[in-house]
Amino acid sequence: MAKKVGKTRKSKARKTASRSPAANPAIRISPERFIAFLLHDRARSEIVKEFRLSDAEIDDLLKMLKPENFSLRKQTNANGEDIFRFLPQGSRDMKSRVWTSIKEATGKPGVAIIFPRNLGWKKIRVIPISDVLYNDNAKDHDRAGFEERINWISREPHVFCFLNGDIFKKPAKDEKDSFDFYVYDLIEKLRPIAHKILWVQQGCQEEKIEKLDGIGYDPLETVCKELGIENYFKAPIYAEIHWEGRIFTFFCIHGTSSARKKGSKLNAVIQLLDSLEWTQFIAYSHIKDSIVKKKDKIVEDRVNFKLLTDKKQYLFICPSFRKYFFSEEAKKGIAPPSRAQIDCTLYPSGDYHLYPSSPAISLKDESEERNGRK
Repeated sequence: MAKKVGKTRKSKARKTASRSPAANPAIRISPERFIAFLLHDRARSEIVKEFRLSDAEIDDLLKMLKPENFSLRKQTNANGEDIFRFLPQGSRDMKSRVWTSIKEATGKPGVAIIFPRNLGWKKIRVIPISDVLYNDNAKDHDRAGFEERINWISREPHVFCFLNGDIFKKPAKDEKDSFDFYVYDLIEKLRPIAHKILWVQQGCQEEKIEKLDGIGYDPLETVCKELGIENYFKAPIYAEIHWEGRIFTFFCIHGTSSARKKGSKLNAVIQLLDSLEWTQFIAYSHIKDSIVKKKDKIVEDRVNFKLLTDKKQYLFICPSFRKYFFSEEAKKGIAPPSRAQIDCTLYPSGDYHLYPSSPAISLKDESEERNGRK
């Protein structure tokens, strides 16, 4: 008799568990995977087959999901079957560019950015964006810092940027099905500054994703196509900015260095000087540790007929948008990197400077915490 009671209790427990929210198949499905599947027109029968859901569970899941940058479209096909699709919410109208560009004539990775005269600006700021490793599932992605930087670039008319690779993070095996969601999500995040992105370079992560089974395309190239960004390169870039009769030069490489010590990290950038002529800004990424070095170069001044003159060069490693805790560096016991933001400032007089600064979002958060404690 006791055994029968035990079985009855177990049976009741199983029934109760099946009715609990945690046992609901709709709750267990990854929202990112579900949204990624519905980025294309999907019939209800296709959703049932893919996720093994009932009609009621599909309706519950669609009501529950409210992705920030997407809206749900529901239609009916000729057979009377429901068709669902998530559409990007962002405005398709993007601001026009104030600048034009010309690519290197022989097809090499070079571009000239030309700003018109009489803009009335006292300076132009050029900000590197690199090593974002965008993936909302990643605990080490600094979402707040990344969005703060986008908002600043969007808000200030004289602030522009370039993307120097590893904007995406290679998805794990169980994240492949939801990867399209992150691509379209990032497109909408970057849409407000699409007219301010001067050039873009592929990183190691994008190259790996392009060769990945189950994905097989370069997500950063897709972002550029969707946003109308023409200056996309899969190699280090030599860039010029023409403004007020002056030329400002950049050499940007994503790099592959795995150096750990500060000096070794900086050496990865310094060694580029052997193969470059005088270049005002030399940008390196991948290392995720913001480091700046000013180095003078002796060159001949042919304009003013001076035999030799010192000209400054700024070498820098781009900061990342990656938190230290939960990162690979933290797990390996490597010291926290510097995340100072980089600001390449150009002046109409022809002068130029590089200003490193702390991430504004961190300072803001700390001040708010202090005020809260008071």
